[in-house]
Amino acid sequence: MNNTLESMRGYGGYPQLEAMRGYGGYPGLEAMRRDRRECGTAWRVKRRSASTTSAQPPSNARTPVPHHTLAMLHELGTADRIVVTGGAGFIGAHLAERLLTETRAGLILIDNFSRGESTATHYLRAAPRVKLIAADVRDTRALDSAMQGAQLVYHLAAQPLAHPTRTDPMCTFGTNVVGTYSVLNSAHRAAVQRVVFTSSHEVYGEPLQLPVEEDAPLLPMGLCGAMKVAGEALCRGMARQTGMAVAVLRLTHVYGPRTHEDVIPTWIRQATTGEPLEVYGGQQVVDFVGIEQAIEALVRAGASTQPLPPINVGSGTGTSLIDLARRIVRLSGGRSRIGIRPARGADVMRFVAGVGRMRELLNLEPPLDPLAALACLLPTAARLPG
Repeated sequence: MNNTLESMRGYGGYPQLEAMRGYGGYPGLEAMRRDRRECGTAWRVKRRSASTTSAQPPSNARTPVPHHTLAMLHELGTADRIVVTGGAGFIGAHLAERLLTETRAGLILIDNFSRGESTATHYLRAAPRVKLIAADVRDTRALDSAMQGAQLVYHLAAQPLAHPTRTDPMCTFGTNVVGTYSVLNSAHRAAVQRVVFTSSHEVYGEPLQLPVEEDAPLLPMGLCGAMKVAGEALCRGMARQTGMAVAVLRLTHVYGPRTHEDVIPTWIRQATTGEPLEVYGGQQVVDFVGIEQAIEALVRAGASTQPLPPINVGSGTGTSLIDLARRIVRLSGGRSRIGIRPARGADVMRFVAGVGRMRELLNLEPPLDPLAALACLLPTAARLPG
């Protein structure tokens, strides 16, 4: 284990090498980057410094990447084909943008487009090295075709139980569990080298203690968390049975530009128009993580040449929803009031991720302030749908 940790230590931010580019730049990609440029350094992630003695490093700036990590990046950068399921979604589109700029691979994005096409999807469709496939992850024929020649698969596709267009729990189960098996099986048949599966903090349920480390009991409170547990079990079984490398990342509450189906964009939209913000319960503590840190973790897990255990990807900091609401109101000018409503029974009340493995195995440091990028989202609030 020590050798594995040592081989991964020093893994920093991606070098902006011309050799790793070659996406044949196009206006859409520049438009997709606009939000990050406007935010300055707020979205930047940090690498761990050997000289840092405090729990959090003082700087967000990226630093040069060690030589052994450059070799890993070179391997990812020269991949011929990378497949992303759920590639039209919030995280999937951000990941595709990152892979498009920092690898030479052809990107195959699979999505059922149940939520429609976003502006980001239109930009990606225009990229010469991107192919979007409208298919369900249970469609083995489409998966087998997409994965031929692929070296890496990111399995992000998932169906929320309460999605407005999908009210059938069996459909959700089919996508989240049967679909995960189909992706793993197709990847194995295509001799894919590595699969990265995005799991969720929901697998833990209401934790017994904070922060929650990866070896904590998996006791999900809801069906979506239970389906993620099942997906993780399928990943372990496939890895043991076939020898295919499978990495599992348990993401906490991801936020960032181009999402509108969550508490942060909802409250930003309401606050900028003076509407009241409603907090259910008021006692919840949530671990928020910015989209760029989530993408950084995904890319590093995909570039790794070492076996990886399940890894929490979060900030390691708890934020109460009351504090979040107050901060959004303050940033928007302070016109909205905050109302407290009865708690909803299935909600986890307190969650903070232990990020030791993220630091050691991905060499990725959490931000000092996980909500530093909130202000960057305010200019886009008027464009969020109601």
